[in-house]
Amino acid sequence: MLGQPGQGNYAAANAFLDALAHHRASRGQPALSINWAAWSGLGFADSAGGKRLAARLALTGIGSLAPGQALEVLGKLIGQAATQVAVVPVDWVRYRQFYPIGTESSLSSRLAYEQDDQAPQVAPAGGTRSMLLAAEPAERRALLQAHLAELVARVLGLSAAKLDVTQPLSNLGLDSLMAVELKNRIAVDLGVNVPMVTFLSGPSVEQAAAQLLALLTTEQATSSLSRAAANSHDEGRRDSGGDDLRLETLDEYTDEEVNSLLTDLMAKAEVTE
Repeated sequence: MLGQPGQGNYAAANAFLDALAHHRASRGQPALSINWAAWSGLGFADSAGGKRLAARLALTGIGSLAPGQALEVLGKLIGQAATQVAVVPVDWVRYRQFYPIGTESSLSSRLAYEQDDQAPQVAPAGGTRSMLLAAEPAERRALLQAHLAELVARVLGLSAAKLDVTQPLSNLGLDSLMAVELKNRIAVDLGVNVPMVTFLSGPSVEQAAAQLLALLTTEQATSSLSRAAANSHDEGRRDSGGDDLRLETLDEYTDEEVNSLLTDLMAKAEVTE
């Protein structure tokens, strides 16, 4: 129902059962489809793989149900006229932080924002990015590495203090599903869309932080160049004079001219600071 990564086939099979229940109900026949959360301590959930999956889901705000609790809910639902019911303990605020796109449907969006009204206010998306870019250049890498270590530790279910930032992420236990969670968290916090291969190619936290910093500073310089280009005039190249120098026309200029403009811009920014 929530569309977890790697469970597309499972979601499709359950969607069929949901549709079958509604079909029977439309014919006046009894039917009840329950979209359960994982039941703890039974079947796959009690295996090593099931426990790892449950721990990872818990990090994203999706909890499990004790069998006794689930059976109590089942007993109540059987006596009702509902056709389809979701029984899932979810911390919607936490879930929306990991899967912002996953809360765009009308139902999940309403649930997420209703819980937001009762939850402590969290830092706005992109706040970490602004903080990093506002820091002195010499401090940025250390700040970004510390933040990335916290994110990786949360995804892995480890303590950040025990995380070895020099070890490849694959050696620390990062798999493809965890990489998706890490990618989404970075997108929310830093506004950077990191390719999945960046995490799956085996960098350490230390190396990944250096790559992220390069992306952030490149985007910052490009953004500054775009603003400068929109408000500058190229008297040497345009006979008409007065035409705005736009970012989309930069491919008409030589590398030396672009580098010169960028150098002047950065120099002015340092003077302003």
